[in-house]
Amino acid sequence: MQQIGRVVQRSCADGSPATLTVLTSTGIITCAAGDIADDVDVGDLVGGPPWKRLARPSGNAAMVTGDSVRWLLPQACGKSRLTLLKQRQKMALAIRQWFFDQDFLEVPAPVLVCGTCPDMAIDSIDVGNRYLTTSTEYQLKRMMVGGCPRIVSFGPNFRKGEISPVHNPEFTMIEWARVGEPIEKIEEDAREILLTAARTLGSDSAVVQMGNHIIDLAGPWQRLTVRDAWSRYLGVDVSEKFDHEEINQAVMKSPTLLVPESFVAELGDLVSYLVDAIQPHLGKTCPTVLTDWPQIMTSSTVQSSENNTIAVRSEIFVGGIELADGFPFLIEPQKQRQGFEGQQQSRNLSGKPIVQIDEQYLLALEHGLPDGAGMAMGFDRLVMLLLGQGNIRQVLPFAWDEL
Repeated sequence: MQQIGRVVQRSCADGSPATLTVLTSTGIITCAAGDIADDVDVGDLVGGPPWKRLARPSGNAAMVTGDSVRWLLPQACGKSRLTLLKQRQKMALAIRQWFFDQDFLEVPAPVLVCGTCPDMAIDSIDVGNRYLTTSTEYQLKRMMVGGCPRIVSFGPNFRKGEISPVHNPEFTMIEWARVGEPIEKIEEDAREILLTAARTLGSDSAVVQMGNHIIDLAGPWQRLTVRDAWSRYLGVDVSEKFDHEEINQAVMKSPTLLVPESFVAELGDLVSYLVDAIQPHLGKTCPTVLTDWPQIMTSSTVQSSENNTIAVRSEIFVGGIELADGFPFLIEPQKQRQGFEGQQQSRNLSGKPIVQIDEQYLLALEHGLPDGAGMAMGFDRLVMLLLGQGNIRQVLPFAWDEL
């Protein structure tokens, strides 16, 4: 099979034929004389062997920087970004096949929407009088109101300002939902998705290395409540009320935790800080499912039957990274509107812009959403974790600062 690469060096000893050093997606190749066309030079894009010029830099273009080598240079794992993208493609195909075999309908959900998620933790990107979608949750549920029993979307989502080793403002999300099933069934789906993706790498054991940690995807998964995790990893012990003053007092008693003053005034900020603080401890030997969340953290969760301050929500962490978030459907339109309005009030108090809520979604709930559950999983993060990469940009064709 012909390879394509960029010439990064041309060597020619006195009286000796030239040799080329070519950077390809599979590594660096040294090409001997006889396999090289006479007009090939440093900076050329070549195909071979035998190696012939396919394109040549012109004008002031840098010859061996930027796009000319961006996807060919080896990453920390020794593989090029192009090789990682090919493995990403295999995972995407396998996951899509799994959903097809489970009788899910995959839909191309809209990217531009009129109403967006008002949750405090999420900032939308507005485009004129619309928003780039932060999640396809509302659209998938509207289709379930219309009679679709199993549905999945696999495409781009957008969130403003989220740039870090595990964030890119544009990212790929897998979102799926089942009518008539509990959140435990959705957790089983997530497990199968992880194992399906891992098997594309040729490993039947589903044991992967992420940094210094060996993680067993197939064995029993750890389950912790948010309160248990705070107690175990931070020494912060609170009741199921998640009372603001009580949490503040517990934080002050912690011998190791120092919460910045800016996170103390608002309960949502304080809870978010503590969740971020436990995250590095989660999913280090097996995936961790974090349950029983404070109700205030999202606008669309169902309250626990035992305690109205706790939300039924399952968040999955692998290798210290949040991978997926799921919950049963909130089917009462009035409670959903109240949840939206509560988040809008919190946004206003914190100085964040008020957003347009999705009135079409609220109208759909009035028509009747059946019981069920769903989940959203970050596909880029899944690929990043399974391929042992330390930065999400290494498994993206273009990171945000490369556009």
